[in-house]
Amino acid sequence: MIQVNRVQIEERRKVGGSTGSLWTFEEARIHLRLSASTLYRLCEQRRIPYLKVGGLLRFERRALNAWLQDQSREPLKSWQSQNNGLKMRATRPTAGGLS
Repeated sequence: MIQVNRVQIEERRKVGGSTGSLWTFEEARIHLRLSASTLYRLCEQRRIPYLKVGGLLRFERRALNAWLQDQSREPLKSWQSQNNGLKMRATRPTAGGLS
């Protein structure tokens, strides 16, 4: 397998290389900062958008960025403000064990 690192991908982008709208598996993996096994598993479970071109996995840049945006979560602070500032309080264990 050919090793491709982030610097090589950035260089190919600058000179108009193959990193256009379709990315290779390795380019998508580096962009998403995932391990190869995690990206394969997401594809196998059909939890991430991908294409198969000639039996090889390819990823559309826009689809990956949209998927990534959909994976974001709201910060805890907004949840707290929606719930009138309620905060979970830590409780001390009682002398008898479980309370």
